[in-house]
This record gives sequence, C-alpha cells and structure tokens, in this order.
Amino acid sequence: MILATLMILIPSAQAQVFEAVTSVSLALTPKFPEPNSEVRARIITYSFDLDRASVEWSLNGRRLGAGVGLKEVSFTSGPAGSAGVLKVRVSPQGGPGVVEKTLEIRPAAADLLVEADNFVPYWYRGGKVVSPASRVKVVAIPHFIFEGARLDPKSLVYEWRLDGERQGEKSGRGRQSFSFKMPRAAGEPVTVSAKISSPQGTLNAEARTAIEAQNPQILFYEKKSLLGLVSSEAMTAKVITPGSSLEVEAVPFFMNASSLKDLNFRWNFDGAEVAPDPAEPNVFLVKSNSGSSGSAALNLAVSNLKSVLEEARASLHIYAQ
Repeated sequence: MILATLMILIPSAQAQVFEAVTSVSLALTPKFPEPNSEVRARIITYSFDLDRASVEWSLNGRRLGAGVGLKEVSFTSGPAGSAGVLKVRVSPQGGPGVVEKTLEIRPAAADLLVEADNFVPYWYRGGKVVSPASRVKVVAIPHFIFEGARLDPKSLVYEWRLDGERQGEKSGRGRQSFSFKMPRAAGEPVTVSAKISSPQGTLNAEARTAIEAQNPQILFYEKKSLLGLVSSEAMTAKVITPGSSLEVEAVPFFMNASSLKDLNFRWNFDGAEVAPDPAEPNVFLVKSNSGSSGSAALNLAVSNLKSVLEEARASLHIYAQ
C-alpha cells in the first residue's frame, strides 16, 4: 500500500512542476510595434527564478543574445507587411528541461487626423485650430499590409477611447472616424486613442493624439476699393495720411459658427461705441480730417449668437500723420 501510494504521488508532482515551468509569456514594448522601429521584448514568469535560468533569444532564426538571466532583448522590427518570429529558449536551473516560447510580429502603423468644425474665411488655406466647445472629428489612417496587399480601412475593427474611456457605441468594424465636442475652456487637453485590428487579429496598431483647444482670434485686414481685401498681411497698427480714409475688415478665425450671420460685432472707436453696418457688420470705415494728426484705437468684440460664452476681442491702433 505504501509503494502504491508513492507511485501515484510522484508522477503527479512531476506533472505539476512541468506545467508550472511552461508558464512563460513574452511582452513587447510597444505592445503593437510599428514598422522599422525599436522593440523591447521581455520574459514574464512566476514559476521559477529567471535570474538563474539560461536564456537564448532569436529572431527569424538569427541569434539576438544568450546568457544567464537575460530577461530582455531589443531589436528593430521589419518593414510594413513583414512577418517576424521571435523565439526564446529558457532552461531553468534544476528544471526538467527547456521551455520554448515563440511570438509572431507583424508591424503595422496608423495615423490620426484631427479636423475641427469651425469658421475660417474662404481664402484661408491653413489647418483649422480646435477651439473650446467646437465639434472635433478624428480620422484614423491605418497602414496595414498583409501578404503584400494593403487592407481596406473599412474592413478593419476600430476601438476608440476618449481620455482613456472606451467609446463603445462609436467603435466597431469600419468605424474609421470618431467625433466629439471639446470642453468649453481653453487649455484643457483631451487624449483620443484608437486601437485598430484586422478582422482575424493578425495585424494590430495603436495611435493616440493630445488635442488642446485654443481661443478664437480676430484679425484686421485692409479693404481697398479696387483690389479688395488685402489678405496677405494682417494689421495691428496702421498709419494713414490726414484727409484720407481706411476701410478695415475684421475676419474671425476658429469661432464655432457656420457664417458671419451667427456672430455679433460690437465696434468701439476712440472710446465711443459705433453701431455696425447691417450690410457688412465686420467692416469699419475710418476717416481722417484734413490737416489733423493723432492716434486712435479701434476695438472690436465679437460674440457668438449661438454660444453665449464664446467671444473674441481685437484692437487696431491707427495713426494720422
């Protein structure tokens, strides 16, 4: 009876040891490598003393390093569309044998494009700046290549997060864009991230961007009778000759409005409020008397009729000499 009991217990103990030894995993940093980028791999195990184990690393059959306690290695990932096999062989001290672990690495990348829905003049060719309380659209641009073919972005699965919180209703297959509303205060950045996966999960990428709102601006431009708006240079100060006139056009940038009709213009010239022209509320005409000289300040406050908390201010100093 004693011998029979021993024969049952010994194999059971050996099986437990072997199962524990094989409890080894590999972790990559970054978790989803981009093409031609530096990657760090490390072994994770709680089954044995890794500091006393012999470790050998290889990538696509090429040896990366070997030694006792070699828990981490670094290497450069392959180009987009490539497939690499990372392999580690671990021999625990006093263990029953060698443990092998392999991990397939398929580099992929993605970019995030930020689009703001706010007002800019028709001639403006720059990018829109995100303003407080504006609607923002983030578009993911994946660069996924599998077996030489670029995958259709509509076939991929997107998981969106806003400040770390998963946006379940806006995530899913083909959900390539994500829209949200910025906070009302400037200087409050938000972080948007997207995890993108191929349908089979063989390709994965993660991209993130920090978006910080900036207050809208009002710029002054000279408007000439024959040339029209001189949009090549904004004015902060202007010198005119006595007896001449200056037509000033105020141009709002990045306010949460679809047109000038959504905005209210309040002009102040030399300390006195002046009612705007109903036909062109953003245009102000300055006339200088003949033989006079001096200076005056032209101040403007523009508020949003659809968003009472949004306002922008600007000043123009005019000198007659």
